[in-house]
Amino acid sequence: MKSDYPRLFAPGRIGSLELKNRIVIPAMELAFGDEKCRLNDRMRGYYEARAKGGAGLIMVSGMAIGADMCGITVPGQIVLNNEKAVSELKELADMFHSYDCKVFAQILHPGRQGQPIFNNNETPVAPSAIPEGPGYPVPRELSTEEVQLIISRFIRSAELALSAGVDGIEIHAAHGYLPYQFMAKRANKRTDQYGGSFENRMRFITEIAEGVNKFKGDKVLSIRFNGTDWHPVEEGGMSVEDGVEVAKYLEKIGFDCLNVSGGSYSTLIRADEGYLYPEACRNWVKAITEAVNVPVISVNHIKSPELAEKTLEDGVCDFLALARANIADPNYVNKLAEGREDHIRRCIGCCQCLQSTMDGHAAYCSMNPCMGREYLYNEKTFKPTGNGRHVVVLGGGPGGLMAAITAAQRGFKVTLLDDSDSLGGSMKLASKGTGKDKVAKSLKNLINDAEELGVTFCLNTNVEDVETIKALNPYAVVVATGGNSICPNIPGINGANVTSAHEVLRTLETNPLTGKTIALVGTGMTGIETADLLMRKGNQMELFDMIEEPAAGVPMWNRFAFVGALQEGGAHFHMQNKLLEITENSVITENIATGEKAETSCDLVVLSLGVTPKDELYKKLSGEFDKVFNVGDSAGGGKIMDATREAFMAMWDLD
Repeated sequence: MKSDYPRLFAPGRIGSLELKNRIVIPAMELAFGDEKCRLNDRMRGYYEARAKGGAGLIMVSGMAIGADMCGITVPGQIVLNNEKAVSELKELADMFHSYDCKVFAQILHPGRQGQPIFNNNETPVAPSAIPEGPGYPVPRELSTEEVQLIISRFIRSAELALSAGVDGIEIHAAHGYLPYQFMAKRANKRTDQYGGSFENRMRFITEIAEGVNKFKGDKVLSIRFNGTDWHPVEEGGMSVEDGVEVAKYLEKIGFDCLNVSGGSYSTLIRADEGYLYPEACRNWVKAITEAVNVPVISVNHIKSPELAEKTLEDGVCDFLALARANIADPNYVNKLAEGREDHIRRCIGCCQCLQSTMDGHAAYCSMNPCMGREYLYNEKTFKPTGNGRHVVVLGGGPGGLMAAITAAQRGFKVTLLDDSDSLGGSMKLASKGTGKDKVAKSLKNLINDAEELGVTFCLNTNVEDVETIKALNPYAVVVATGGNSICPNIPGINGANVTSAHEVLRTLETNPLTGKTIALVGTGMTGIETADLLMRKGNQMELFDMIEEPAAGVPMWNRFAFVGALQEGGAHFHMQNKLLEITENSVITENIATGEKAETSCDLVVLSLGVTPKDELYKKLSGEFDKVFNVGDSAGGGKIMDATREAFMAMWDLD
């Protein structure tokens, strides 16, 4: 309840604005727009769910100041440069205020991080013709006149937003975007008044602040900026000490609020941390909070409410930005206020929401299948028409639990059968990796929801016994029985020195492996997580895969973090290598590019080659019952996100 989190639920002030609590949902690139680059039903539904959910302040995701000069960050981004955009933003601001939620409009320009593919193949622009990093396009250096034009556009967009009734403006100067590029030595080599000395490099943001402060009145001017960028200082990067200096200057030039983040696109795994990083890994923000007199907002990779409360208690910041936590559960704040934290759907740190926008698609969430679809799935479209009809769910993994919860919410009677002695399925194994405690917590929340809704669990039950299922007289059956591990038919595959990644994860606590050389075949998410665990227990890891890059299908935040940790720990990657044979003490592989064969010594071989759908039961039951649904791995899904979404959709639409 609120009394358990007195600091999170304490009112707070930013300038003249009073917020009902200290929880902020920061702006995030969600790519919910359409070809018209306007606020649409998808965006309205997303924001309304979170305004209703109890946050004190929500930032509307970064709006472009113009669509030319490579100014679009993601497809469909809102362009705030005309009266039509103002009228739509006013409608959104009125909605926020109806829920006693304050709203800031964030405006931005990506600068050299603009992607030509999203900008009619325009060349990105920047303070200097220096790319963000290896593999990034070389930008075009802005003329002095163009710099001043962009400054005027920031000011104009801010004026338009305030005329729409928002409570504040936020300039996005973090994550490597254009204002940061002017501030950072590594990006700004100009010789005019916008480059060189610290004051000159700060001139771009200074002139924006001066322009906005002329008309903002009692509204708030906020800035999201880098407290550090994780680039080496000797290469022009910003340290935390530099961040403190910048923060003091930003306060001096008239910003009412400092929203501290960090990183740029080439250090993106630190700008939006994946699950390898611990929660509250940005407590260095406290140095900035103590150096200024204006309120400080900080995102700190926090999912846990207990840790959120402690972060405020320790004085790390004044307001806490909980981004992905509120993506996974738009009712995060209200559930916390009501003492229902055990029912908060936890973010698992998979970074699927981030990767989808980087790929040019709308964001989605593994644990919240309604995310971005709130305009379709809401209280108005909800149909409580189950009328006690019986739904039988086979399998207690993420798909099975989501199906059970959704069906029970709609008023169906639900019985869930599982052949294990505990619920969780693939989520149990997924929770074993480094930093995967978030998965365990989210699994527990799913189970709590199912129990509260009255789902009957039958564990240690043969889910393939058709007669048992028939005896339950189901109206509908959901098959969520997972998949079978792929095991290639090669010499030595059945040897005593061969096991699977799933088996390693299942038995690691009772059968610890240490001091061995282990050949792990398959570098997908399960493979690299298992390799990381084994490496941390003192094993030498030799990793093999037929693809060119390890963990190719894994969101980049977790991919780069795990691959980097493995390399630092001495693991060897043997890419583009096909497994031909396993002997008692080695693996024999063939390089598929050169045809060269090699033998690598090892004590143990661990296979992590993915799964094939376990769909025989679905096929069998389809001939026995009218309504049978197949979800998750048993349907070929492969990810938690696939399982939860398929299960939700099937039960939401069940007539």
